[in-house]
Amino acid sequence: MGEGKITLAGSFFEDLEEKLRADESDLAKEALEAIQWLRGRWWVYRDDPAASPNDLRAKGWTVAVHNDYRMGGVSHTFWLLTHGEICVRGEGLSDSIALDMVRDRIRKIEDEKLGMR
Repeated sequence: MGEGKITLAGSFFEDLEEKLRADESDLAKEALEAIQWLRGRWWVYRDDPAASPNDLRAKGWTVAVHNDYRMGGVSHTFWLLTHGEICVRGEGLSDSIALDMVRDRIRKIEDEKLGMR
């Protein structure tokens, strides 16, 4: 995502949040929570490149599964990436942690391939 897209999205969400705060209905409260979650996800991608799998996609890896979940009230995330017949997973308290696990495993696979030559 480019810097401009995030800025525009941020302005859009700020305007929408202001309107939803004025509406006291349950639907408006749920929509506000969803929008705040979306904004948070977008800002994480901008501020922390490790939270995005784009570098892995550029190397030919495909995101097969990405799941955010709560366990014991604590947020976790799971990523599964594939490349041909190889699959690698990472799991942790944040996208950065989980994707760094994936990156480490991919490095090990690449090192093993180099050692086999």
